[in-house]
Amino acid sequence: MFFQYLLFLFALSSLKAAFIANEFNWQYSSFYGSDKWEGLCSTGKSQSPIDINTTDVDTVHYSKLNFVNYDKNGSVDLNDNGLTVIVSGFDSWGKNQPYISGGSSKHEYELIQLHIHWSQHDDEKGSEHAINGKYYPAEVHLLHVKKGFNHVEALSQTDGILVVALLLTLGNSSKAFAPFEDDFKTMLLPFFGNIPESVENYQPKTILPSYTDSYYQYKGSLTTPGCYESVVFIVLAEPVSMTSYQLELLRNIRRYDPSEVSDNVRPVQPLNGRRVLFRPKTVHLTKSKRSRKSKHVYTKKH
Repeated sequence: MFFQYLLFLFALSSLKAAFIANEFNWQYSSFYGSDKWEGLCSTGKSQSPIDINTTDVDTVHYSKLNFVNYDKNGSVDLNDNGLTVIVSGFDSWGKNQPYISGGSSKHEYELIQLHIHWSQHDDEKGSEHAINGKYYPAEVHLLHVKKGFNHVEALSQTDGILVVALLLTLGNSSKAFAPFEDDFKTMLLPFFGNIPESVENYQPKTILPSYTDSYYQYKGSLTTPGCYESVVFIVLAEPVSMTSYQLELLRNIRRYDPSEVSDNVRPVQPLNGRRVLFRPKTVHLTKSKRSRKSKHVYTKKH
């Protein structure tokens, strides 16, 4: 059990540096690249990420996602672990810990951390998920654990973990990463050996798009070893903007060796018969239109 907990901590916090034992000695390329990952990473049938074909999805009418306490402010740790950037510490916010409710689930999911995936050189290959074969410059994962379950227990649940994926586009301005720019410049460019930088008064709402109504959902996995298939993946349909300057800062983050972080994206995985659900943007109907709404609209929660 203790070994399983250690392994989960590595996957949960996206700890990519391989310095504990051989089974943790993995990367995204070279000898320890994703094609060498073992266990569920190579044998699982519900792996992430995926390429979402928007012409082959099942439209559902779940309730909206509620991003509760995402408008609260608190202290977080910004950490360069040598292979990605992690923002953690939300579980120390007490009653103000952000969580998600609504959607297809009757459960609440508490925000534990967020981390970023990007390509070192290619603006069109930086996201893990693709939409109709199109990739984005980068992708953020907001990782939540089902309320009432500890990390190990969540791994044994088919829906123990909820990951909200944000696809990033390049724009002239961005509030999403503004709180971290100074830390990117002063702390992340040199590698300090996995030492976190504290960021005060962080509000996670700033990283969300303006509209969170519409999203894709499927049964998936963690995208890092051990690739546990305990994840409900939600990919928000509306992208989030970041600036070219912010992306360049990420690309200059240092590894645990003197080089820059390489691409930290896992290739898309086969669907293996899984269906992708699509929740369209909420339409506020007038009374007359609401009365004509089809009685066959699927609204059941499960």
